[in-house]
Amino acid sequence: MFIGLFIGDIVFHDPLFHKKELTLMASRAALSKDFTRIIQLVEEGKLNPTSYITHRLNFSQVIDEFESLYQDKSSLIKAIIEL
Repeated sequence: MFIGLFIGDIVFHDPLFHKKELTLMASRAALSKDFTRIIQLVEEGKLNPTSYITHRLNFSQVIDEFESLYQDKSSLIKAIIEL
């Protein structure tokens, strides 16, 4: 499962992708039923949304540090700006 918007290339090992007969789907316009399902998974403990948060910035740090989040794209999944 991949949640979020990533500006860049997503790379995966094709032989493994085919071996496991995976399905790749993408959507830019989620429906309300999609959010209902995600909320259900969170409530059931099957999805931990905090595991996607890799970086945090205080609002006062945004101007000085925001661009630095993109320097190591391999570690950035979700950045949170705390108010």
